[in-house]
Amino acid sequence: MRINFTGIKNVGYETRQYFYYVNNHESGDEFEEVEDEHFLNLELTDDKDGNDLSEFKKMIKTTDLNYYDHPVDPAMLNIAISRDVVRDYLGQTIDYQVYINEADKELVIKDENLPFFTYLAKLMNKVKDTPDNKFKLEDDYLYSKDAAVSVIIGEDLEDTYGESYPDALKEIYSPQKIKAGISAMNNLIKDMMTDYFN
Repeated sequence: MRINFTGIKNVGYETRQYFYYVNNHESGDEFEEVEDEHFLNLELTDDKDGNDLSEFKKMIKTTDLNYYDHPVDPAMLNIAISRDVVRDYLGQTIDYQVYINEADKELVIKDENLPFFTYLAKLMNKVKDTPDNKFKLEDDYLYSKDAAVSVIIGEDLEDTYGESYPDALKEIYSPQKIKAGISAMNNLIKDMMTDYFN
């Protein structure tokens, strides 16, 4: 499978972590929950150097996802991966979730979807292995509303960060943060695959 990084641009990464603690004395329920969420957004193109957008459209059809267009731009690919750890008196349970764009349901690890997971891992590794000075970030995109609303679908980062949004934007679209985020996401996919095959 050929994935050419030159057909990818405007890559952004963001993360969220949530912690919940419940101690209900009446019911006796007591547990803690930690959820880590990772969001990678990139714009795919077909150009003289590669057909990344066409490859994505072809590969996603190997899954059982019916509707999967990005709400901002159908040329964008948004990968959201979460790890949810719950600890209670019975021990610890871990749940993973993967969502693609505005897909109609979660991308579950099963035989039918394995080729697409392989595609995602290769795509993310291509981005991670690209030299920092080769990242393509267009000013027309970076300074538009699209940059604020495409990374975490349903969240406007300009509203989230307020006055610190310009600094947050630089970090979200920085190659260093993107590469670190991809490493974390790849580790989650490996953990999911280990659980699936064991």
